[in-house]
Amino acid sequence: MIGGGEYEQTYGRALERWIDTDHLPRAIVSKTCRLIWANAAARNMLAARTGLVIHNGMLVCAESTRTPLLTRFVSECDDHIRGFFLADETSRAHMVLRGRLIDEADGLPMVGLIFYEDSADFLGRYMDVGVAFKLTGTEHQVVNHLLSGDTAEDITQKLNVSMATTRSHIRNIYRKLNVTSREALFKRLQPFRL
Repeated sequence: MIGGGEYEQTYGRALERWIDTDHLPRAIVSKTCRLIWANAAARNMLAARTGLVIHNGMLVCAESTRTPLLTRFVSECDDHIRGFFLADETSRAHMVLRGRLIDEADGLPMVGLIFYEDSADFLGRYMDVGVAFKLTGTEHQVVNHLLSGDTAEDITQKLNVSMATTRSHIRNIYRKLNVTSREALFKRLQPFRL
């Protein structure tokens, strides 16, 4: 058994590795938006310059006129989860940030951020839906597209199949999940969302 400080160091390294591999972009910033830490998903997102960027060690909006709003949001984060919406009119991609005061180190308040990007290629992630409901590979693809807001027409084009095939897959999915509407499908699969 690991004891004392050695345990805390091992725990801390394991926790950092685990969070670093999460698909959700996560970062820790100071109340003034100085970047303290970011996981791999956040580093990749920031490097792609999609709405948010790092400039001189600070988390800022790619469109500089919005940076004061971001700074105010972060400075006002407290023990309750708060949200910030960042719209990018040129690409029609949007980002929602969730933030919460998480700790204070050496007198420096730290805010934990999670970034949720909504873009044309967004595809929600759901765990083990195919296995749990015995879906075929194609049905699983169709479910993911439905859950991401695609219409039957969108799915037909993306999978390069006929409308009749897409509708057949949707009927089979509804039958296997014992639902009769898209809304019921969303409700049924909500516990599987990652």
